[in-house]
Amino acid sequence: MEPALLFIDQTLNYALKSKRMNIADLIDIKQKIAAMAPVIFDISMSLLRNVPHISEIGLEDIRVSLPASAAQIKAAYDLGCRKFEIFFDPAGQDMSIFHRALNEAGRKGMDVTWANLNLAEYSLKTITLFQGLNRNYPVKRLVVNDIGGRLESLFTYRTLAWLKDVLPYELEYHGDNTRGLATGNALGAIKSGICRIAVSIGGVGGYPAFEEVMMSSKYLLHKPLSIPEKLALDCKEILNRMGEHVPANKPILGSRIFAHESGIHVDGVIKKSELYEPFAPETVGLTRTIIIGKHSGKAAIQQKLRELNMDINSSYIPLVLEKVRQFSIRQKCPVSDAQLPELVREAIL
Repeated sequence: MEPALLFIDQTLNYALKSKRMNIADLIDIKQKIAAMAPVIFDISMSLLRNVPHISEIGLEDIRVSLPASAAQIKAAYDLGCRKFEIFFDPAGQDMSIFHRALNEAGRKGMDVTWANLNLAEYSLKTITLFQGLNRNYPVKRLVVNDIGGRLESLFTYRTLAWLKDVLPYELEYHGDNTRGLATGNALGAIKSGICRIAVSIGGVGGYPAFEEVMMSSKYLLHKPLSIPEKLALDCKEILNRMGEHVPANKPILGSRIFAHESGIHVDGVIKKSELYEPFAPETVGLTRTIIIGKHSGKAAIQQKLRELNMDINSSYIPLVLEKVRQFSIRQKCPVSDAQLPELVREAIL
């Protein structure tokens, strides 16, 4: 059976680093994200140790990010953490430090992930070094980064597929959205067989957007994911709590992504919505919106009248449409649901 996707969430770390948030908000955000899909939360040790009442958050699904330091590993263990992401560069740091850190983690039976390999800068020499280190250190998992977001999805797919064959680790992918390709690269990683993907709600902090990777994995890669009924609403609530603005055209979450105005477009959506929408808006807790304005056609008018429970003779539809177009041009914006009934009355009198 194909391994299930595990999302490595970066949202909490971003909230702790960038926002002033109370413990209740942090707990609620964590619970909402944990309910979306199988997830582990990455939080840096420097941020975690400053959280008041840290035990209330629940540490069983938190992975602490820290440098290769036996002292910091012990401190995180004393806080109640049992998962670690250790940052260490074998080409530029003292291997004895790494050795002591891993010995400390090993004595305590910790789950250790090694964060080091930058996918854009790897070399055969680096790969050979990683292969050799696996024989000496009990680390089974390696984080592969795209620092600076310099890659594209096809290269990511091909390279990770190759690395999976030559490296003796379970690989984990952390993308970067500097060039707007984070979600595509995350899908390339998943296509290559990587099952651990770093994400954040709305893409905060420059990571692949949690909701975009989830929906794309479901509908493009056909992964057996269960989509939460209120995915979009919960994600927007989390972003609002952090004071983050959600653009109207943002995939999955934007207020206008299921808004339709153009005449032939609306007619097509009403007849066969799957030709115009990648999934039904109800899948993520949203609804379709028909906008009435200068680009509307008869199908849009008829649909909007049905939504407003207004029943008029079909022969009046062209008159109402002309009235709507003229009015929307004059006011330089679409006609609201409150304005439409008056325009209908004027058109049929």
